[in-house]
Amino acid sequence: MNAMSKTITLQNGTFCMIYDVGRGGFTSLKNREDRLQTEYLVDPLEFPDIDLQDSKWFGHIVTKYRVDGHEWQQGNSAASADVRSVSYDGKLLQVSYTSDSAHANGITHFDLHMGYRLEEDGLYWEVSIANRSGGQIEFDCIGAPLLFNQIFRGDSKYKYEQNVLRHTFIAGEGSYVYWARSNGTGPCLVMLTRNKTGLQRVESESRRNVRSDPDKGSPFGGYSTFNESWEGLATAVFQGSSSLKLSPGDSVKYDFKLAWASSFADIGRLAYEEGQVDVEVLPGMAVPSDCRATILLRSKKAIHALSASYPDQTDIRYEGEKRGYQIYSVAFQRLGANDIKIHYGDGETCTLQFFSLEELEQLIDRHAAFIAENQFETAPDDPCYHGLLMWDMTVKSRINAACNPYGDDWWAGGSDEIGLVSGLFLSEKNVYRPNEAELKVLDAYLSDFIEDRLTEQPGYRVHRMVPWFVMFEPWAGHGADDVWRAFNYVHVLNTYFNLYRIQKKFRYSYLKPAAEYLSQAFHYTKAMFSYWMFPEGVGASEYGNMGELTIPLYLADALDAEGMNGEAKWVREIAAAKAGFFAKSNYPFGSEMAYDSTAYEAVYAYAKAAGDARTMEKAVLAAFSNRGHQPKWYYYNTDLRQHGETHWNVSYMTQLGGWVLYDYSLNEGKRDYELIKSAYASYLAGWTLINSGYWNDDPRNIGGSCWVLHAGWEDSSVDVPGRVPLIKQAWQMSGESGLGYFAGLKMAASVVIEHPVLGIYGLGCEVSVKGNVWIIRPRDGLRMRVHDTVNEWSIEIDRNVIRELEADLSSRTIRVSIENTGFDLSEDNINVRSERPWSVMINQ
Repeated sequence: MNAMSKTITLQNGTFCMIYDVGRGGFTSLKNREDRLQTEYLVDPLEFPDIDLQDSKWFGHIVTKYRVDGHEWQQGNSAASADVRSVSYDGKLLQVSYTSDSAHANGITHFDLHMGYRLEEDGLYWEVSIANRSGGQIEFDCIGAPLLFNQIFRGDSKYKYEQNVLRHTFIAGEGSYVYWARSNGTGPCLVMLTRNKTGLQRVESESRRNVRSDPDKGSPFGGYSTFNESWEGLATAVFQGSSSLKLSPGDSVKYDFKLAWASSFADIGRLAYEEGQVDVEVLPGMAVPSDCRATILLRSKKAIHALSASYPDQTDIRYEGEKRGYQIYSVAFQRLGANDIKIHYGDGETCTLQFFSLEELEQLIDRHAAFIAENQFETAPDDPCYHGLLMWDMTVKSRINAACNPYGDDWWAGGSDEIGLVSGLFLSEKNVYRPNEAELKVLDAYLSDFIEDRLTEQPGYRVHRMVPWFVMFEPWAGHGADDVWRAFNYVHVLNTYFNLYRIQKKFRYSYLKPAAEYLSQAFHYTKAMFSYWMFPEGVGASEYGNMGELTIPLYLADALDAEGMNGEAKWVREIAAAKAGFFAKSNYPFGSEMAYDSTAYEAVYAYAKAAGDARTMEKAVLAAFSNRGHQPKWYYYNTDLRQHGETHWNVSYMTQLGGWVLYDYSLNEGKRDYELIKSAYASYLAGWTLINSGYWNDDPRNIGGSCWVLHAGWEDSSVDVPGRVPLIKQAWQMSGESGLGYFAGLKMAASVVIEHPVLGIYGLGCEVSVKGNVWIIRPRDGLRMRVHDTVNEWSIEIDRNVIRELEADLSSRTIRVSIENTGFDLSEDNINVRSERPWSVMINQ
């Protein structure tokens, strides 16, 4: 394309947009009031490989159609420069295509008119298509490419201040798309549908060998192109266009608006103002089957009804109107994905996508039992004997030496996340609800597999698989062998530390003394910081490793408690040095990928231990803004990676990053409503991958777990050697999921809030108020932690489960009623946090 083509600038108090006449689309979009001057679009001069005749700049329209049943063909505005007409009168930018293009993929048979009008409240974009042929035009798709600045490159500052993440809400006429930086600062750009226009789906087209200007940097690691650091070209397909038929002379119109939202919560205001539905859902889009979801709706148009995808298994109740919102509650009997459709206006709809979970306590216990019974390798001749290996629901087996359809030995090697985090979750679960059979499995796992097979002595060197060196050869010049992955040391030390926590409380005769487990946790920590670690040798000292919170927050204090004072001093010095390194950067979230969410928890934890409020806040804002806030269960408060929202959804960072929000808003007392809501929704969303029958109904797989979702991929259940089948858009193997569940248990709690519309509301609990007495019945899956943010107190017990709490505000007394689980509870086992004193009474 001609780099010197004519441009037209559209500008008002907040928008500054540049339309490139030669390219036929917008090549720059900024907010004039934005301090960081983030560029929301992609510069064609930086990416010549996508600056083609049939390019996909924002403002173009792409179509696939046929005339009178003949061959399908494309008709794209970008490829139609030879028939493009552009005019601008200072108010309205008009772009028209009214004759047949001679270019490949150019527009023929129909007219395309587009108008862009910039008002003070946003950019109005109207699209009309009219059939000027003599035959019937049948469309397979009409869509708008969304080529925004989501190609991750450069340093961390660029990725967090210039790159923007796309978040789509495909919901019929209630659809919208928004783009936001992941540094937590506004504004966000929102594209809303108007006047009965809707969105149907997002399609992603991969483009290979896309290169950037070398001066802009490149993705981290050995990637020579950007294929690994972005999802490709995304297109929003207009609702109804896949079945649209236009007779000669017929036309169709689509209507959009771009506007700025000051925050994620402000998107609802924009939706309301444009005649859509402003939606808020509590406690999240994942809802336990023994709980009800609350849906708050407001619209300028009449809301007629709510309907369910499974009406006989869904209970919808209208709860009345309050402060301008219509309030409904919903309960689901059918586990898994459930849609609720809002009917409003003149035949318009907005679809909310929920996921119904098994009752949480049962779900957690079932998965723990499944791991102990099915993922524990019992074949003495398997190299990973007594490992806790990955379970694959598609083959109904753990992946081991005898069953590995994926070829590479690493899959069955018992290390990395796929081999280490099932044991991590199992150990965390037993901290709260110990089970003898599970604990004996864990002890054998640590002794027979971790120590005798995976670890090389001397030096506590953790290998990347068993047998050693089969796939991962020594790294020449580093002396690193295949023991260079810091993440693995973290999973191992956390599992030992959990066994220490268990023995410190319960002192089981069939386990080792608590101090022995703690000593092992320390040795693996020291090993991690003693050797060359990927990447570049500084993977331990300069990168946040998933689950690392134990080292700065808990390990040193435990070592001191056991008289290991020298070891505690060493840990504190290491933690202080690492916290100091993080404090030097505005965005210390480096990873093995070009852009990732995996470091937020570790960076936050080191900063918290160091009292570094600035870095804590940076991690909180990143964790909050990285995740989606649109009401679809696989997007709502789940994290995004470098491939965007079409790939790697509901990962372990959904809960591990959610723990950051939980700890900051509740344990650190920040009490921000949006953070609390986001944390709790993250907690619930993470459990959706455990199989209660929705993912796979074979009884042998009930209690297993999926690894991750790929929301933009098509299912492929056909067995292809070396390829993981995709069923219901999920990899149906346990994979890395246990790392998320480990964090989920750390944030399991009942939370009482005062909602701005609903008033007193319980997240994960039932709340009733009788005068000065507040009664709280936890239903959060753990029933050991309660935060009352209204009356400013929190309570945690270290054994048993809470059946009910009564908080008497007049006497400042908390009565704790527990269920008999075989453990006595005393005041020594209860921790109450509040600025004012409370007395505690226990009803055993």
